Amino acid sequence: MKTKIAVLTGFLVLFMTACFNFNGGGEATVTLNLGGGSRANAPWPPDDPTNPANILDQLKFTVQFSGPGNRVFLATEGREKITATVNSGTWNIEVKAFYNGDLYAEGSARELIKAGNNLVTVRMSEAGGKGTLTDPFLVYDEATLRKVGSGQNGWDLDKHYEQTENITLNGNWVSIGFNSTTGPFSGSYDGKGYAITGLTTSGSSDPGGLFSEVSGTVRNVKLSVSINSLSDDVGGVVGTNNGGRVENCHVSGNVTGNTTTGSTITGGVGGVVGLNGDGGTIQDCSFSGNVTSARNNVGGVVGANVSDDAVIPAVIAKVKNCYAAGNVTGVDNVGGVAGANAAFTGLSVDTSAMIENCYATGNVTGVENVGGIVGSNYAGNMNAYTNPSFRGKATVQNCYATANVKGDKSVGGIVGDNNGNDNGTSSYIGTVEILYCYATGSVVAGVGQAGGIVGYHDGNGGSTVQNCVALNQKVTMAADGLLAPEIGRVVGHNVGTIGLTNNYGKSGMDVLHNTSLSGTQKSIVDSMTGVDGDGITQAEYDDSGWWTDTDSTIPTPVWFRGEAWDAAVWDIQNGRLPILKDMPAGTQNPTVQ
Repeated sequence: MKTKIAVLTGFLVLFMTACFNFNGGGEATVTLNLGGGSRANAPWPPDDPTNPANILDQLKFTVQFSGPGNRVFLATEGREKITATVNSGTWNIEVKAFYNGDLYAEGSARELIKAGNNLVTVRMSEAGGKGTLTDPFLVYDEATLRKVGSGQNGWDLDKHYEQTENITLNGNWVSIGFNSTTGPFSGSYDGKGYAITGLTTSGSSDPGGLFSEVSGTVRNVKLSVSINSLSDDVGGVVGTNNGGRVENCHVSGNVTGNTTTGSTITGGVGGVVGLNGDGGTIQDCSFSGNVTSARNNVGGVVGANVSDDAVIPAVIAKVKNCYAAGNVTGVDNVGGVAGANAAFTGLSVDTSAMIENCYATGNVTGVENVGGIVGSNYAGNMNAYTNPSFRGKATVQNCYATANVKGDKSVGGIVGDNNGNDNGTSSYIGTVEILYCYATGSVVAGVGQAGGIVGYHDGNGGSTVQNCVALNQKVTMAADGLLAPEIGRVVGHNVGTIGLTNNYGKSGMDVLHNTSLSGTQKSIVDSMTGVDGDGITQAEYDDSGWWTDTDSTIPTPVWFRGEAWDAAVWDIQNGRLPILKDMPAGTQNPTVQ
């Protein structure tokens, strides 16, 4: 390889020219226009108050061209010219400027190099960052975003990064950390509210999101995506969150994935995160668009939220203050917020999986275990331990759904299947709870187990549905069910005689079975401990006092243990339904149809 470089300098703009011979024939000339960045602190054009006329002559440069099958590294002090034989294609170009031996400015670009003359603008910005919490690496364009976690120049997966500008991506995206041999992303990435648009993947085993796997922190990211992945763990921001934090991240677009078949909860497809496990937290996040999979564990925010003592120490896997708006479609375990919320019991620690202060709008469609908030809320001995000593708890609390929910069986306005599993000896080691939730959307089932709040509920082992309100437009089941219709205003089917406490349902709600023919209205039995709940009127649920238990002018509900709906969590006003406080920006306007 022959190397010569020419640096043509002017007072305000620096030009650098490289000549390439293509393998297979053809020549290309690349001229780099080293212009000023748009960031306020970009020190370009260079300016030295003590010697303004000569600073350009004192700069030393390194230039790296990385492209198809080639890497060309150049160092220059001035006015030479370089030629190199390379492959045609898209190249990453990195330029560093040094002054008195210190890194002074840097810039990068990603460009398709063609035969002939090529003019590439490289925005030079203040040399920023050492990858520490107090001095993070700065991410300001496509090239620097693709560099995150790559290992180039110390940009490793355990370092800290800060985005400083909006970024538009071109071409297929490869998730940060995908196929890495050095572990998940364990540093931090702060998007600072800047946008990343054009994130696109198609037809690969890459999880497809911004990050493949995270154990650190990703925050303040705004993403526009089009993801179609063959991976088991697919999410707009993160494929797998192993004990990390994903907070204040907002995704719009389409996410399509290919999760594991069967009943085990081992993967997930979600608008924000695919699989959240090992004590991971998703907080203050949102998704708008479509989440789709031809398999299981599909959710608007997260595919599967799992706490598992197979990883020690296991702590709470949590989704808090999140919402999803759009359409969620899958097969089994399909939910407006989470496809599955599961706490696996075992030998070492208690486990807990929690979905709290969340809401979902739009449509949720699946086959089995389909819910407006969670498809399957499960706690039990999934790891098949013999006589495990510790319990698992899966909780859904302070949530509401206006989503229309449709499936074949175990279909609910909030949760499809609410199941606390035993250890094979009728000694229950899993507790599932649904607390302070309401639903307004329609619930439509095929063969059965349809409820305004829960489709199927296993009421043994301390599992509960309590202080919930079914305000659904309708609950219907296509099957006959004349002998024992598995349908209810609150719960479709309840195993055992306990587990339902202080629940309510809209008086006059259409609760119909045999809808494949003319439809038969179920005979409703008002009872706070029954599958239909106690009946309430519009005058009651429109009155803030009914929810807060402070208005003596109307019949007061008997909230369990005397604990009314929490005014610190809910904004409760007369004439409208409660909405959640401290949520990410989004319109909350739940109504009763």
